[in-house]
Amino acid sequence: MKKIFAVCLLILTYTAQAQIRKKFPDGKYRFVDKQGKVMQNMGAWKEVFFFDKQYSLFYVKNFKKEGFVLDFKGQIYVEPKGKVEEISPKTEAVYLMGKGLKSFPSQILSAPQLKILLLDKNEIAELPASIEGLQALKWLYLGRNRLLQLPPSIGQLENLTTLILGSNKLKRLPSSIGQLKNLTTLHLFDNQIVALPTSLGQLKNLTQLDLTKNQLTQLPDDIGQLIHLKQLYLSNNQLTRLPTSIGQLIHLKQLSLAGNQLIQLPDDIGQLIHLKQLGLGSNQLTHLPASIGQLIHLKRLKLTFNKLSQLPASMGQLTNLKRLYLGYNQFINLPKFIGKMSSLEWLHLDLNGLTQLPEEIGQLKNLIELDLTRNRLSQLPVSIGKLTKLKRLFLPTNQLTQFPASIGQLKELVLLNARRNKMTQLPSSIGKLKKLKQLLLSSNQLTQLPASIGELTSLEGLSLSMNLLKRIPRSIGNIQTLTSLSLSNNQLTQLPTFIGQLKNLKGLGIANNQLTQLPTSIGQLKKLRSLNLSNNQLTQLPTSIRQLKNLKRLYLRGNPMTENTIKQIKAWLPGCKVVF
Repeated sequence: MKKIFAVCLLILTYTAQAQIRKKFPDGKYRFVDKQGKVMQNMGAWKEVFFFDKQYSLFYVKNFKKEGFVLDFKGQIYVEPKGKVEEISPKTEAVYLMGKGLKSFPSQILSAPQLKILLLDKNEIAELPASIEGLQALKWLYLGRNRLLQLPPSIGQLENLTTLILGSNKLKRLPSSIGQLKNLTTLHLFDNQIVALPTSLGQLKNLTQLDLTKNQLTQLPDDIGQLIHLKQLYLSNNQLTRLPTSIGQLIHLKQLSLAGNQLIQLPDDIGQLIHLKQLGLGSNQLTHLPASIGQLIHLKRLKLTFNKLSQLPASMGQLTNLKRLYLGYNQFINLPKFIGKMSSLEWLHLDLNGLTQLPEEIGQLKNLIELDLTRNRLSQLPVSIGKLTKLKRLFLPTNQLTQFPASIGQLKELVLLNARRNKMTQLPSSIGKLKKLKQLLLSSNQLTQLPASIGELTSLEGLSLSMNLLKRIPRSIGNIQTLTSLSLSNNQLTQLPTFIGQLKNLKGLGIANNQLTQLPTSIGQLKKLRSLNLSNNQLTQLPTSIRQLKNLKRLYLRGNPMTENTIKQIKAWLPGCKVVF
């Protein structure tokens, strides 16, 4: 077997089935779909190699160590030729990706039975007009080359199903592109295309069209004729509007329009009733049409980086929506109908101007992640405690002074980030968050901690820097899972003896406090790797510090220690970098 194919990569495609290889107990590789069900039509193989992770071909070996190309329908093709001189009239597949080719190899034109031609990652600047002679060709990959244009004769490749032209320098497409009646996949991402020919609408079998990162300012009305289109990618262009014919793409499941200059959407968008993913981030949308509520199968809607200040009430009908991204907009209030979106799992509202949340947010029983970073919230609704599936809650840079007691009802919470608020105290119910792993409360105004904080028996990271703490409760010593503890920039005058109980601690920050000594129990932190004691009033360290054999960084800047003391500490810790 040629060595070139030992590094081939499986092509997983954008296809709906998303095949994944899996090795079974009998030693054979089989393909399974998203549900984990074996796809019998794909067969069983000794080896499966990866091609590219973008398209729809696989390189497989049987138990006789014979190599073949396999498409996603299970069709088998003979082993591809990896050298130009190996090409013959009987060749069905050619793999010449990344060969540094400056021009299209003329030998390829002598293979009339060629079905698969992989020429990605070369330096080919043009295609010969005689390419029309490859009438059997089904897959043509020419991504990452230097093509400036396509010959009109490309329209003669009537059996072509997949045409990959991403990352070239194309500015226009020939009108003959519309003659590729069997084409199902057309990738034109990362080119310089300024306009599309109206003939594009003749590609009735097209299911996937990728025009990401071009220079399109408008779409032809004929795009509505692509009635079998399922995925349409138009991100990072210069579109200011969409044609009303977009509504005719009734089989569309994914539509990406991020990074354009859209001011509004046509009402016809509501006709895309099978749409599951809609990306509209980084546009200039000020409002959404009421018809968006008709997209009842929508699962993901991204509206970040727009100018939205309100949502149409019809969005309450999106009961299948799982992810809603509304960050970087101009929302001051969140509508009450948000509670009707009962399937929501992710809700991002970061960088808006929200001053309050409606109690109805508590109706989102399936919510897993809620991001409210950088708003103007001064309090949370009591109903926040009803989000019993919530795992991640982001609240940094608001104006919160406290949590409601109901916060303790969030039994599944693993991350709570409330940095840069105005918290003066924590409710005792915080100790009920038994699954919490990260509690981030730096840059608040906390003067004390409740004893119940020691009940957070899963906690790994606790950040309390830049508060007003004068002491820490004894119960913190009970958090045996803690690996990182930050207490810098507080008003601590001593570190309690029980700190030595934190056997798994790896990072401890106590800089910028008023410590005059450390307890001898500090030597019990055998896993400690980083200890920051900068800017305190320490004149020496306890001899037990020499027990910290895993310590790699010790920061002592800003302490009144003599040079001899520093030398002694360095002698105690030969494997540690002491910064003074």
